[in-house]
Amino acid sequence: MKTVIMDIMKRSFTELSKESQIILGIIITIITIWEISAFLNMIERKRRWYLLSLAVGILIFSTILMQGLADLARGGHMTESVPGRILEKIPFSYGVLLLALLYGVEYLLWKKEKNTPEYLTARSVKETLDARIDGICYASMEGQPILVNIQMNEICGYLFQTEIMNANDFWEDLQNIQTSEKVEVIRNEPSLILRFSDTKVWNFLKKEVSMKDTSYQEIIAYDIAEQYQLNRELKDRNTKLNDINRRLMKFNEEVETVTRQKEMLKAKMKVHDDLGRVLLALRTYLEEPENSKRRKELLAMWKYVVNSMTYEAGEKENKKSFEELKKIADLMDVEIIFEGELPQTEKEQRVIYALLRESLNNMIKHAGGHYLYIKITDSGEDVQICLHNDGKMPKQKIEEKGGLRNLRTMVESIGGAFHIESFPIFAIYVTLKKEKVWKK
Repeated sequence: MKTVIMDIMKRSFTELSKESQIILGIIITIITIWEISAFLNMIERKRRWYLLSLAVGILIFSTILMQGLADLARGGHMTESVPGRILEKIPFSYGVLLLALLYGVEYLLWKKEKNTPEYLTARSVKETLDARIDGICYASMEGQPILVNIQMNEICGYLFQTEIMNANDFWEDLQNIQTSEKVEVIRNEPSLILRFSDTKVWNFLKKEVSMKDTSYQEIIAYDIAEQYQLNRELKDRNTKLNDINRRLMKFNEEVETVTRQKEMLKAKMKVHDDLGRVLLALRTYLEEPENSKRRKELLAMWKYVVNSMTYEAGEKENKKSFEELKKIADLMDVEIIFEGELPQTEKEQRVIYALLRESLNNMIKHAGGHYLYIKITDSGEDVQICLHNDGKMPKQKIEEKGGLRNLRTMVESIGGAFHIESFPIFAIYVTLKKEKVWKK
């Protein structure tokens, strides 16, 4: 091969051996074909003018070489042909060097051009759209497809076993599609959503676009499989939460019913006990001699029972309730001694009234005595209440049951604190937070 190359460089084409002429002819033919392809590619991609000019020059030069070789090969010394006469007189190495030089310059310019942003062409746009995972179709208003990417054709082929021939027919077929083994219709409005058997979910949208005063229709298919799966999981969770919420609401209703029934039962038991005491007192009153009957005490007990029943029934308490309670205490030979000021809020007054009523009842029933003390202290942030009497000291620790238990529940339900002491005297301590009691 080295000998052949040196033979070519020193001689003209007519002086070369037959084998060298054949090799050179093949090489020049390949170069010419490659240059024609490169030239057409440059035209399509709209390369710069100097590249196109150089490509034209190389193409012309390689064509002259190939033509000259062909003429000399056919006629031996056909000097009538201009390319043949040129190749016959000059060493072939000059043509090879010139061709190599032109190709070298073209390569450098092409490399420089490659590093600059390319111009958009129809092919580059098509390749870009084909690389998209979404389906894209542009067509005229009459339905003639203008640009359809691979994904949209695959969707059409999956559904209808054909590519898009007419965009209007394709869209109409989509609107009329029914759920089957291959596809499930999720919804039709405001956009069409189809779930394929391969778990892909496509959202189809159609709109009109304008370009250079001409209207086109655009059909896009978005893959929303991930969003669809997340939406289904969210719906499942919402369903479970709604079920839990319904059960909680039912449970709350049952709790309210049970609580109300318990309160009614406690009220009935209290009324029963109070009525029992009054009836026992009435029996004693009827059996006593006329001169020793205590009519005022019996009347006070009846009024106290009636007042307790109206309170349990839920009537609003006010200052008259305290005055009536004080009158009842006077009739029972008990004096209520206040220290401090009565709060103005209804909730605090209701708690204090319940404390006084229960303390008065327990004092008369168990401790005796003639004085019931209540101390009210307003610290600004809370109200502190203390109740005690001058009756008998308890023989044992007082347990919270009945009325005392109801008082604790009442105080703690509004955010207060309840505490009792049995020794050295029986006392009740209550703390009410203003920010919770007065909150509207």
